[in-house]
Amino acid sequence: MTATIAFDRKVLTQLRAFCRGARPGALLRAMLFDYAVLAITITAMVLLHGTAWFWAALPLAWVVIAARQHALLVLMHEATHSLAHPVRWVNEFWGEVLLGAPMLVSMRKYRTDHLAHHRHANTAKDPDWVRKLGQPEEARHWQFPVSGKGYGFLLRSWARSIAYLIRSFTHLTGVDAASKGPAGATTVGSNPQLDRQIGRARLAFYLTVAVALTVAGGWGFFIALWLAPILLVLPIIMRLRSIAEHFALARDSELTSTRTIICGPLERFLFAPHNINYHLEHHLLASVSFAELPGLHARLMRQPGYAAQAALNDSYLWGPGSLLADMVQPPALKTDHPRPEDDAWRGRAPV
Repeated sequence: MTATIAFDRKVLTQLRAFCRGARPGALLRAMLFDYAVLAITITAMVLLHGTAWFWAALPLAWVVIAARQHALLVLMHEATHSLAHPVRWVNEFWGEVLLGAPMLVSMRKYRTDHLAHHRHANTAKDPDWVRKLGQPEEARHWQFPVSGKGYGFLLRSWARSIAYLIRSFTHLTGVDAASKGPAGATTVGSNPQLDRQIGRARLAFYLTVAVALTVAGGWGFFIALWLAPILLVLPIIMRLRSIAEHFALARDSELTSTRTIICGPLERFLFAPHNINYHLEHHLLASVSFAELPGLHARLMRQPGYAAQAALNDSYLWGPGSLLADMVQPPALKTDHPRPEDDAWRGRAPV
């Protein structure tokens, strides 16, 4: 195998200084877009109720709604890293109430596991890794390559994804609390008073929604058009994205243990909203806003060794350069990296 130029990690320090910081304007525009798509889709379905068109359009509506529900979770992920707004209470309110609460998710609980995931990515101290590979019955659904063309595997994964999503949201990780310590630059200290205030705001949000649904007689629509996509469609979207991020990879270096997928607009809408597909860049520089990730990717691609070594795909489901192709065949080792037994790069705190 021909050796290539090693990727110099020192360049990340320079890029961090250039890119670092919250981008509240970009996040606000992204959130308003997501809520607009949700409002239009749900309103259209309510207007179609009572007609045959409602049932014909329901599966498509579930896909669109679940895709935007996923997008809200991606934006909550930004707030998890304190990248929604530079003012802390605004960041916490945004993430917990405007993004997490509609999805029935606590950002603060998610943050505990997620920062540990960044610090100990793909190791026994990574809560996300343990949830997937800690039990043999679950682990076999995360082993690659799979037989056939991969579509049967995704179909079989659908029902299992529902149970996995519920476990993920309740954070039954079984990981030692010691692994959930500080995670470098992304750590957020405790503020009990702010936590109580955000908790009250979250409760007020739920009470307001419950009263509005009761007055409007909208509980049936809530179940059919909000809860049903969460339970029936969102899990498989999140599983596919999770596979894309850290599975079906060579995992012989830091650059081949997380994947970036440069995909088209349809796949971005369905699986990779708000630049979450630039996941390798996110793990290299977790302090960079989602709005800056495409630019960060472009700059990294100009660095010697990066383009040749990084795990990059051009689609999720279509073509020889897709994630699906990686799922059905062993990933190629792209260069003379340190072998997996050389674990010096593992467990590195995010820059």
